[in-house]
Amino acid sequence: MGKTVDLSTEILSLDSKLAFESLSEREKLYAYHLYQASNVSLPIVVIQRSVESMSIIKLFSRFFEHILNQQTLTDGSTNNLTDIPLELLVYVCQLFSCCGNYNPFGKYKFIPDVGQQQMESILSATSIWSELEPLWLSVKDQMYSYEPQDRQLDFSPDGKSSYYSPGMTKDKAQSISFDMSPYNTRLFEVANDDNSSQLELHIASVDIKQQVLPNGLKLCYGDYSQYLTKVVHHLSLAKQYSNELEAKMLDKYIEAFTTGNTQAHVEGSKLWVQNVGPVVETYIGFIESYQDPLGTRGEWEGFVAIVNKDTSQKYATLVNQAQQFISLLPWPREYEKDTFLSPDFTSLEVVTFGTSIIPSGINIPN
Repeated sequence: MGKTVDLSTEILSLDSKLAFESLSEREKLYAYHLYQASNVSLPIVVIQRSVESMSIIKLFSRFFEHILNQQTLTDGSTNNLTDIPLELLVYVCQLFSCCGNYNPFGKYKFIPDVGQQQMESILSATSIWSELEPLWLSVKDQMYSYEPQDRQLDFSPDGKSSYYSPGMTKDKAQSISFDMSPYNTRLFEVANDDNSSQLELHIASVDIKQQVLPNGLKLCYGDYSQYLTKVVHHLSLAKQYSNELEAKMLDKYIEAFTTGNTQAHVEGSKLWVQNVGPVVETYIGFIESYQDPLGTRGEWEGFVAIVNKDTSQKYATLVNQAQQFISLLPWPREYEKDTFLSPDFTSLEVVTFGTSIIPSGINIPN
């Protein structure tokens, strides 16, 4: 993997207009509030990517907002995208696609293919440089650093991860014990006034509270609270336009995100499985654990999609004939399950995918 972004990287846009227009008014409102729940929670993914990712994204968000509003440069000329090096545009596209400066495929870091001095010249030429400068100064060194410990998401000294405090080793992360799922947690070692240290397990929830376990581990509920509060708000609004099963599912998700109880999310997923063939498909929460170097903590994601009925019908035909196809496979019947479990196989038009990867296919829940 190169340390800069390949200029030949393809850029694609999501287009769900036709699929969205095919929905009823009630389905549109259901999809809209689920979309908002995914959208307002995207900062969680950014925070999980790296410590500096949020500030880097804020920097370029404000810069390009300024450019697209056709503000003027300090010398009085009008800036536009044609004045910006292609290398910078491609870097920013990758930055936003990955929700930060590490690629989720391989967990390696990428840096701008534009020198630090040139980058500062581009940013400082705008009339909002006084606004951009503090952000730039806070991230410029880390944005460009390609020291061994900065190149990948891993435990110290081989890398770094915002799931853990700086310097956290794999042995220390594995040394603690607690009777709960780590999926919605982060682990930090915090210094005390007497120069001793304490491990804190930060648990994602709307509710904010603390508890110290007998083994000294401090449980800190309320991680990402400001974002999960908005998620819960929009899931509650989505319930007004859902069917009975979806409403029960959303209730479990709301409980999970409010209290930090991951078992409630599991129960919500069980209801999700029962909701066969929905027109509007969604899934949200701490799902995949690939970004955690320990492989136990989940990355946030929220997606909303609309079923492509024509393509899904073709998949349905394939599923209906699956047993015939299975009999043609080059192994005996004994290698198959006693009873064929028919999947719910659908083609989806993505409305929004609030995570660092948009897969070509998904199989959930895990």
